[in-house]
Amino acid sequence: MTQQGKPEFNDAFATTKYTRHNKFDGRVVEILYGAKDAEGNPCTPVKDAQDGHGRWYGIETEGVYQMFSWQKPASEGGAIEYGTTYGDNALETMETQLDQKRELVREAEILADTSESADSKTRLEEIRSQLTAMPDWHTPKDREYLERLEKAEKKYEERISVLKVVQEDKEKIVQQAEALRNEPSFKTAKSELRRLKGQLADADSAGEKTDEALWQRFHAVEDESKAKEDEYFANLDQHRAEAKSAKEQIIEETKTLTANVANWKEAGEKLNKEFDKWKAAGSAGHDMDEELWGQFNALRQKFYEGRQKFFDERNAKWAASIEAKENLIKEANAIAAEGNFDKAHTDRMKQLDQEWRKAGFSGKEKNDILWEEYNKAKDIFWGGKREQARKRTEEQLEASTEKLDAAKKQLADLEYRKTLDTTPALQEGIERNIYMKQNIIQDLEKEVSELQNRLDKSAEKEAAAAKAKELTKSAKTAAGNAAETLSKTADAVADKAKDAIKDAGEAAGDAAESLSKTADTVVDKAKDVLQDASEAVGPMVDGAREAAGDAAESLSKTADVVTDKAKDVLQDASEAVGPMVDGAKEAAGDAADAVKDLAREAVDAAQDGAESLSKAAAPVVDAVQDAAGDAADAMKKAAENLKDAVEDLTDGDDNKKDSE
Repeated sequence: MTQQGKPEFNDAFATTKYTRHNKFDGRVVEILYGAKDAEGNPCTPVKDAQDGHGRWYGIETEGVYQMFSWQKPASEGGAIEYGTTYGDNALETMETQLDQKRELVREAEILADTSESADSKTRLEEIRSQLTAMPDWHTPKDREYLERLEKAEKKYEERISVLKVVQEDKEKIVQQAEALRNEPSFKTAKSELRRLKGQLADADSAGEKTDEALWQRFHAVEDESKAKEDEYFANLDQHRAEAKSAKEQIIEETKTLTANVANWKEAGEKLNKEFDKWKAAGSAGHDMDEELWGQFNALRQKFYEGRQKFFDERNAKWAASIEAKENLIKEANAIAAEGNFDKAHTDRMKQLDQEWRKAGFSGKEKNDILWEEYNKAKDIFWGGKREQARKRTEEQLEASTEKLDAAKKQLADLEYRKTLDTTPALQEGIERNIYMKQNIIQDLEKEVSELQNRLDKSAEKEAAAAKAKELTKSAKTAAGNAAETLSKTADAVADKAKDAIKDAGEAAGDAAESLSKTADTVVDKAKDVLQDASEAVGPMVDGAREAAGDAAESLSKTADVVTDKAKDVLQDASEAVGPMVDGAKEAAGDAADAVKDLAREAVDAAQDGAESLSKAAAPVVDAVQDAAGDAADAMKKAAENLKDAVEDLTDGDDNKKDSE
């Protein structure tokens, strides 16, 4: 809307009328001017009088004037001019449009305060389009309504953003509740639902409709859980019979499993699975559970004792291996320090290698350290022997080369003498000497060539040995890194297991205390009801007393069962976690040991190959490549074993909660 200000009329008789108008927060202005009396003299204009006056009509807001119409006086021709396209209806049109803007803004504000979804954004966009499509009358109300709309839009975005976060949080809670439909233990489901219900109740509102829908889903899960609980107690005898049968079957399977153990690690994994089945079997009744558990746990303890014995014997073998290798290291150092490389010393160094292999594995902590010490002594001896052989060959090569040069010079002298003396007898003698000297030169040339080839092959052999040592070092480094990573992972699993046991203990204590309080409350309530019934209905007293007694006894037994079961769970969790962590660490150790043994074999192959000259390099490289492949397979298998151990721990955590 184009603004047109109020002109200056310069009429002393002009009259101006201001009327306050709250709808647009300004004033309506009417100016009458240019009136003349009957004699044609200027006079004060009178509305509706026939004095030829003109009329300027418009509005004023904040000191700014806007013209709606201008009727010129008769003296100026009497024409009419409009400041808007709405003619004489400008004020009414402005009022109508401001009312429409106000209603649109109110609708936007209501949406900002009550909307629960992003669907209302479309309507807000329509409101803005409708409001901005109307003319701007440049009044405070136009500005106010636009500002209110902007605030409503911002408030709506903030509200929807907050509601979205709250809705997502509540949705996660409800989804956790719905996941409990697959929980085999209704006790665990009931406890978790109680916890989740508290979280859902404490959460902020996600909107009335959304809250109602989420609560309906949650209550549906509660109803299903309650139905499972009712069904369980209605068929308690059957459930206990099934649990008894399942546990008896587990005991028989455990007897077979622990009878003749060939692989302690594999048997330990199977025993852990049997324990998982035991926890999932449910209760066969307190007394029967105690009896069956005694049988099952006795088999487990026997297994653990046998496994411990196995590892003790293995550790003893490692100790014997360490002692034998330390003695071999001392002898190897003594031979290397002596610097005597004759056949007797060489044969003894080879024999030390055979005795080293017979000594066996020394444990992952000492095996590599011992091997490095032993290998240093071997490097000194064999390096010295190779250096001695190389020098001897170089000396022989130098001597043979000198002899060859001298023989060639002598041959040249004979050939020259042959040209000087033509006597047949002398010629025959010279030719015979030339022939003999040529044979000597051929022998010397062959000898020099063989010595040079020997030096060249020796250099190639040493280069191959150095390459093999470098590859072996890389393989050992990779194996060490893998072992360290697996060891750290095993330690992390152990820490997690300890935390799980601690949490189980706290949860078991809370469960026992809660059940004890519940039992006391129910007994007290039963007594009150019994007293009231006694006063009101005499004949029903005996029946009420009997029912109350049964309820108290049942709750008391339930509390005892849960408390005992919680203690069993703690003990079982502790016993189960230990073997699993040991198994994980053992898997890591086995992987590292396998790689290190293969690396040692590669080095041994390189040293044996050093005695066979040109055939040394290829077997060494092949051995190292095979070692690297075997190392990768061993580390992959160890990682899979560790993953299974972690999953066993997680399953143990879940089943521990079931028992609680």
